[in-house]
Amino acid sequence: MGWRSLLVSARGGNIPTALWIDDRRFTIHALYADYADIACDLPEHRLVMNAIGDADLCGEALERAERLLARTTGPVINPPARVRATGRADNARRLAGIAGVIVPRIERISRRELDRLRYPVLLRSPGFHTGRHFVHVQSRAAAGEAAAALAGEELLAIEYLDARGADGMARKYRVMFIDGRIYPLHLAISTDWKVHYFSADMARSADFREEERRFLCDMPGVLGPRAMEALTRVAAALDLQYAGADFALARDGSVLLFEANATMVVFPPGPDPLWDYRRAAIETALDEVRSALGPIAIMVTSAGIEGFTDFLDITPESWDRMMAVNLTGTFHCLQAAVPDMIDAGWGRIVTISSSSAQSGTRRMSHYVASKGGVIAFTKALALDLAPKGITVNTIPPGVIDTPMMRRPIDAGTMNVDAVIARAPLGRLGTPEDIAAACVFLCSEEAGYITGQQINVNGGWYL
Repeated sequence: MGWRSLLVSARGGNIPTALWIDDRRFTIHALYADYADIACDLPEHRLVMNAIGDADLCGEALERAERLLARTTGPVINPPARVRATGRADNARRLAGIAGVIVPRIERISRRELDRLRYPVLLRSPGFHTGRHFVHVQSRAAAGEAAAALAGEELLAIEYLDARGADGMARKYRVMFIDGRIYPLHLAISTDWKVHYFSADMARSADFREEERRFLCDMPGVLGPRAMEALTRVAAALDLQYAGADFALARDGSVLLFEANATMVVFPPGPDPLWDYRRAAIETALDEVRSALGPIAIMVTSAGIEGFTDFLDITPESWDRMMAVNLTGTFHCLQAAVPDMIDAGWGRIVTISSSSAQSGTRRMSHYVASKGGVIAFTKALALDLAPKGITVNTIPPGVIDTPMMRRPIDAGTMNVDAVIARAPLGRLGTPEDIAAACVFLCSEEAGYITGQQINVNGGWYL
């Protein structure tokens, strides 16, 4: 299983990652940058995903994340220093000079500065999204009352860009920038200046949905070369592996840029067939994000639970839970990882079963059955995947000194001295003993070993 560290902020402003970071394929260590110890090393990892996306809300967390990442040599998706540069006011300044891009003037102000603004103007509380704490103020006389409804001491004063077309409707396009490529996500059309997909008129108008379908199917044709070139330059300026932009089109084909940063969310549409035309474009964007996390070449499935219960006291619920974690969980993890291995023509799979499935253990019939299933599953899968260059083996550990094993010892249901006395090597096993066997089975040198039980049990079961 690949190790990934996920940097997040306790204040919010994080990119939702559940749709594209699959916990069946990756072990995720989530670090709250606001409180993480800067002096400590990161957990073991192969890649870091910085999910802190809102530069206006999370400046301190991004600064701490940057210091944390000084301790890693692994690849980082969305380096915090680059995200820090994507605050709304910062973006307005640095993107204003891009050909084909029209950005509103934006400044951060205190409430005492309302009188000096030019009206009409948009007022927004930093760090809020989906239209919350965001108002269109027509005059200086209305500014005080409007600002009173907004959160925070500081506000963003934003020049209003008219995004209405010839039909009087406001339009907002969203595209995603993923690994340097542009993907269409949606088009929202509304009578309101504050355009959001969830509150727009898309469900009520077949014409609007057809316009969105054309955008999703032929983004360059709908936007035109001037806008496409401008968006390419915006993506290059952001220099993030995951970001997006909300915008409208000016009459000359330029981009009226509302927002460009890493907070953009990719959500699949609901089950209503009305939205079937959107599914392919959204799934394409999600697939591209998933691919940025890298393929899985090695998978070790080690999660498990145990329990000591007399057979007649095992409930259907406890039986199902044991099977769900120990056996069905192994199935789900491997089914998620194997396609990457098949594509690469190489892979290593090690399942962790149990010596109890070889010898039997009293008062553990549900556990033994689940781990016996893992052994049988491993052998069958080894035959299926051998032609693809993938080896599949299982390690049935003996008695290993882990927190799970310590529970029955501490509860008095297992005599540790008797266990040690029974082991020919005269000690409990350690996690390092299992890890060493895993490392070998995952190496090139183990390429002619598949479908085998590699017993790491101190001679407990021969």
